[in-house]
Amino acid sequence: MIDILIFSKDRACQLDLFLKSELHNAQLFDQRTILYKVSNEEYDIGYDKLSRDYYPDWDYAEETKSIREHLLEVLSQSKADLICLSTDDCIFYRKLPSSAKEEIIAAVDDKTIGFSLRLG
Repeated sequence: MIDILIFSKDRACQLDLFLKSELHNAQLFDQRTILYKVSNEEYDIGYDKLSRDYYPDWDYAEETKSIREHLLEVLSQSKADLICLSTDDCIFYRKLPSSAKEEIIAAVDDKTIGFSLRLG
């Protein structure tokens, strides 16, 4: 299993593009958690719409504590083999092979500190 924690601030539309591209081209993640922060009520409306109308089954957490506290909370609750950390500005612009998830899990070992999907 691979979970993902996505950080987003004031960019619900950008987050929507990321989520659509992942669903259409990758489908790598078993659990998706979105940690978002808003600077005013108008941005909050966008995240509310995403969570209510488009992706209601995913976990949304508004940043009310420090990033460190949220990160530790997500890490401690996850039962996944791997946890991917991402920002909302990534996209999956081409289809990954159906074996991609297994290949990623196999490539990561005890000596791996980080693994980036950024460059394919």
